[in-house]
Amino acid sequence: MAFLLYLGYKSADRLGNALAWVARLINKIVRPFIHHDYLKEEKAHYFAQEMAQGIHMLQGKRKELLWPFLFALNNFALLICVLAFTFLALGTPFTVGTLIGGFAIGYLFLIVSPTPSGLGIVEGTMTLALNTLRVEWAAAALITLTYRVITFWFPLAIGAVAFRLLGGKSSSITIPQ
Repeated sequence: MAFLLYLGYKSADRLGNALAWVARLINKIVRPFIHHDYLKEEKAHYFAQEMAQGIHMLQGKRKELLWPFLFALNNFALLICVLAFTFLALGTPFTVGTLIGGFAIGYLFLIVSPTPSGLGIVEGTMTLALNTLRVEWAAAALITLTYRVITFWFPLAIGAVAFRLLGGKSSSITIPQ
């Protein structure tokens, strides 16, 4: 990723060519299975142009990037604290390595999952990761499910209720004749 960012910083055309090459490679790999191109090279060039524009807009604005960076770090710290408190609440011993490793693998699969918000994928992989990090199966499953209820399902439910309440009542508009 850092290489692609650097390439986009230097030249949008080079980045477009690199992304088009990756698209051709992926198409070559998946074509025998799906019998058509999965990615379009034109979109790779378009994406490269947009990425280069975004990179150039950020030049010289390092101070403006500090707050979003700090908020992102704060978000990760809070999620790790939720996982640590879940371990504590369930009385399961843990180490910092177990905590960081389990969180990192769960978050990785949250990002690369084909399902929205890693639904189902994160639960399975995080349970497996925690078990690999020497947490018992039952405790790993319970910790993972509790963590996901707190970080995914509870905010989703609050959002649904807020959407319902604030989404408002539909008012009928009368058109004068």
